[in-house]
This record gives sequence, structure tokens and C-alpha cells, in this order.
Amino acid sequence: MIELKRDTFRRALQGVGAPPAPRFYQMGAAVAVVLRFDEQGGDPEVLLMRRVEHKGDPWSGHVSLPGGRAEPQDSSVAATATRETQEEVNLDLRRDAELVGHLPPTKPMITLKLRPLHVSPVVYFATAPLAPRAQDEAQRVFWLPLQQAHAGDLEGRHRYHLGPVSRVFPCWRYEGEVIWGLTLRVLRGLLARVERTGDASI
Repeated sequence: MIELKRDTFRRALQGVGAPPAPRFYQMGAAVAVVLRFDEQGGDPEVLLMRRVEHKGDPWSGHVSLPGGRAEPQDSSVAATATRETQEEVNLDLRRDAELVGHLPPTKPMITLKLRPLHVSPVVYFATAPLAPRAQDEAQRVFWLPLQQAHAGDLEGRHRYHLGPVSRVFPCWRYEGEVIWGLTLRVLRGLLARVERTGDASI
């Protein structure tokens, strides 16, 4: 297992572009993967939030990355991610973070819409001390240590109920929070890219 370093993340994200704007606006959402590092450029943490509970919302109360659906005024995937991050956790990523790259779009396993939703993760490095605050759509914000997740220390199983259907999914458990579903797949995908990049550089 490699050490998770800032430079390895940067190399791992090279060559992954943002989705074309027309397709993104038709069926798009974006999430911000906001990473902060210690002074040596290691021990990364990722910003997560627990969503407020809304009746009829399939993601009610779930832990997620900041983000949401594209709006007509958004000029790019990154514009959606930065706007939603400002609205949900009161951070200005244009001022206090560096856009490092993109991850391939993915689809949530659960949706109430007939049209598929493609979620585009946008990765940022914090360039200033960040003090996120939960806004109307968030109950809590917290930082998840990715080295612990990468080492397997947070592994667990989560049973999800949707009406009469019950399924068990892999998850990470941290400080009473359960990270699973799309958020877990995005972060595991990022760590897998970093692992491959680190192995190739040895």
C-alpha cells in the first residue's frame, strides 16, 4: 500500500477531462471532492456532509460529498460543484481551493427519475485553512481521513431499506457516520487511481 501524497493525487488525475457541457446539462450533477493535506503533503482528508432528512428523498440523511444538479447558469461541471459547495457547506472553492482534476462520471444506484443521472466528481486541493459550516441542506460536515480508509480500517457493511426491499452494501464507518453508495464508489475510485499511479512510479 502506497502513502497518499499530494503529488500522487495530482498525477493520478492527469488526462481525465470534464464531460461535454451539452450532455452534462441534460442529465448532470456534480460533486466536489475537497482534499486537505498536512504540511508535508500527506495524510489527506476529504470533506463530507450528512444531508438533512426530507420525506420522499431517497438520499435523506445520507453522507455525501457536497454537490447537486446542474443549473442553467452553470458554465461548467466545476461551476456546478463550486456553487453547490458554497450553498451546502459555505466554502468558496474559487478563492480557497485549487481545481486539480476530474473523475469519470458515475450513476447513483437509487433514483426516482426515469431519466438517468450522471454525477461528475471534481477534485480540489485546499489552498487555505477551510472552516466549512453546515447550511440548510446539511446536518453535519466533517473530514474523513483517507489513509485510514485506504488501509481498510473503516470497512463495514450497511443494510439499506427502500420500501419492502432490503439490501446489504459495503461501507466505511467513521465517528458514527456511514459512507456508502455513490460517495463510497467515488472515493474508492479515486484511491484506486492513486494506487495505480504510485505503483507505476516505483
